[in-house]
Amino acid sequence: MKWLRRIVWGITGIVWFLWLGYEDRSLTSVIAVAALIAFALGLEVLAKWTQKRPVKPTLWLLRCILIGAFAGAIVGPIIVVLAVGKISLHHHPTPDFELAGMRMLMGKSLTWIAAGALFGAAGGFLKLSQK
Repeated sequence: MKWLRRIVWGITGIVWFLWLGYEDRSLTSVIAVAALIAFALGLEVLAKWTQKRPVKPTLWLLRCILIGAFAGAIVGPIIVVLAVGKISLHHHPTPDFELAGMRMLMGKSLTWIAAGALFGAAGGFLKLSQK
């Protein structure tokens, strides 16, 4: 799991660095970067939560679902932080991202939570199928 976390954080850092310099006004790239950051944070939480002792399969699956839901829940706030950070770095006369678009993405929190929980469940089932 340690190698996977390092690879995910490395990819996340590279994507974030490239995204900062890329002039793009669409929210798709912000969503992708935020989802990558949330995924990497979710892997960190899962690793810290399960490294002490072995976990029962049902508890493992529940933890994966909860951590996935947590990762999904933080996608919206990460999007806002990334967008505001990029706006403050570039100093354009008109902002790169509109407030209405960010507000719309924050309003989709339940969708992000559900997607994160499903992604966590998929990861949990994948791990259980390997045993």
